[in-house]
Amino acid sequence: MTDQSRDQRFPTKLVGSVVLIALLVIFWAQNRGRVKVTYYGFHSTTRIWVALVISAAIGFLLGVVVARRGRD
Repeated sequence: MTDQSRDQRFPTKLVGSVVLIALLVIFWAQNRGRVKVTYYGFHSTTRIWVALVISAAIGFLLGVVVARRGRD
């Protein structure tokens, strides 16, 4: 592939990044309310989007741990 044809390609990474940022902004805007979170005796009041992001991160990490243990 020549440099010229590389420059004329559709900028998929840029478009993907813009779409992802737009989805994150929509997610943030729709989940700005506050909720009370209780988890094994831990009580907190936080924004819905924060609770969702933390829950997703914990779920992802647990999935990685389980997948690694399954390979051993």
